[in-house]
Amino acid sequence: MELDTLCQALGFAEKEKNLLQPFFAEFQNNCTENFPEFMDPENAMRYFPYVKRNIPVKERMQTVAGIVEKNPAVRFFANMLYYGFYRRTPWCIELNQLAHIEKVFGENTGIFYLMIALGAFPLIFKRYKEMDIPQEMAEKTALWLGGAMDIYAAGHHNAPGVNSIQLHWLRHAADGKLFRIGRLEYLLHEYPDWVPPVYRNRKSEKICLLSRPGITYTQEGRRPGPEENDNLITSFLEDDGNNIRGYRILPDGYADMSKITFLDKNKWECMADANEIVPGIHIPAGEALPASAIKQSMQDAVKFFKEYLHLKIRMFVSCSWLFFYEWQKELPDSNIAAFAKEGYCFPTFPLNRTGGLFFVFGRSGPEIEKLPQNSSLEKAFHRILNSGRLLGECGWLFLTDDIGKYGCRIYRKQYDIQ
Repeated sequence: MELDTLCQALGFAEKEKNLLQPFFAEFQNNCTENFPEFMDPENAMRYFPYVKRNIPVKERMQTVAGIVEKNPAVRFFANMLYYGFYRRTPWCIELNQLAHIEKVFGENTGIFYLMIALGAFPLIFKRYKEMDIPQEMAEKTALWLGGAMDIYAAGHHNAPGVNSIQLHWLRHAADGKLFRIGRLEYLLHEYPDWVPPVYRNRKSEKICLLSRPGITYTQEGRRPGPEENDNLITSFLEDDGNNIRGYRILPDGYADMSKITFLDKNKWECMADANEIVPGIHIPAGEALPASAIKQSMQDAVKFFKEYLHLKIRMFVSCSWLFFYEWQKELPDSNIAAFAKEGYCFPTFPLNRTGGLFFVFGRSGPEIEKLPQNSSLEKAFHRILNSGRLLGECGWLFLTDDIGKYGCRIYRKQYDIQ
């Protein structure tokens, strides 16, 4: 399969051709024009029940399979996506930028991508079995696809399917690094570089976060937006052997840029090493977020990691649009706000105008006036953007020693660390 032939058959423009060019020789060497097994509707339907969505998709899958069977370029493309997302190391992030191929599949475009996603489950089941993890855990991984289908439906007039930009997520499960435990997912990784260092007072057990060095903040302690370049403050972090000094992160997710905080190392201990495994919490779409389910999930996760992976986990971290401080102002009584207030929040990345739009509306285009305003969350998005405010993400962490106190907002009571 030649690149020009593929692009012409799929309706790709010069942008997609340029994205594929650096990798295409590799794709040619590793992918064929044979009909992929995962495009067989019977194979796809073997795993679809685990998604837990009562949506009729089999006839649509048969239609998609018929198109794939007749078109060598589409067969190659399906094999290429599967290889790039689920077989190649590292997976090919550039594939996320390819346009959807509506030219080929029309209203069933999302079904094509759904069938590729379902094709990852033989790999996931195999990997979990190798790790001696019960098959029911592998089955629960498919629940994420239900939320992904909800997102696709929101942006595509309730059509079934998934977005191609989300296909890569299942690679983490195929690698044995992603686990669905109750309401939440947990991704194994070392201490992320977007998480500030965490210190705990040896006597009071209060915690303190200090900003990583070289991070820019506004005067009020949040990350700047795309056009905010004036009066910014750059953080520092110094350790003289006895004391650590820097800008403190307050529990509500703002940095305190008004003063320098000093921590006596005899009184404060660091809660994680740079190479320590600190699972990241991910929050699949499609279900409510009651506090009881979140607490139970974290409790079960601590037990799971100890029993199956022999890991003692000291903290969980997360980075999500759900923890952005504007939601606590706009929807103070919501489960979203309650979730954020239970953990210790911190700034992560610069602000933007799109954070969260994709997960709620199924698209993140700039034309806010065209987006629906049915739910309280959708209306809150409109209020924020129409007032000129920005969107973004915030980090969130919770120490496993404190899980028994989840529901008490213990970190929000720690503004005074003296």
